[in-house]
Amino acid sequence: MLNRKERQDRRRDLREFVRSEVKNGDMDRRDAIRVMAATRFNPQSVDDVLDDLMVEYAEAGNTITLAANGERDWSAFLAFIKELLPLFIGLC
Repeated sequence: MLNRKERQDRRRDLREFVRSEVKNGDMDRRDAIRVMAATRFNPQSVDDVLDDLMVEYAEAGNTITLAANGERDWSAFLAFIKELLPLFIGLC
């Protein structure tokens, strides 16, 4: 399981991912705002959903790698859940 800092980093990286998706035109601003709000005001719910999605990700044979600085690299995981973000928004 993830420790508190890793969960915070994962939520931060999710927010950065959502910002980049909006900037690229791949996500609606309204959905992005909902994700941002959920990560700030309901972090436990977001963590619970992301934990479940991590299990699915691992069961699909994927792993979350470590970056050069020793932190987890969430980019592949976030790309994996990109199609699930509308469902994610509904769950949070």
